Amino acid sequence: MPKLEFKGKQFVYSHHLGVPFRELQVIPEKSLPAAGKSRR
Repeated sequence: MPKLEFKGKQFVYSHHLGVPFRELQVIPEKSLPAAGKSRR
């Protein structure tokens, strides 16, 4: 079976290992309102 080989392919595979993990924080004033509720 043919393989797709290109320069930098290994970097693409391992890129996620170099990016630091950060948990998302909810900012209520920048969030959309819950369904059926107004923001007034």
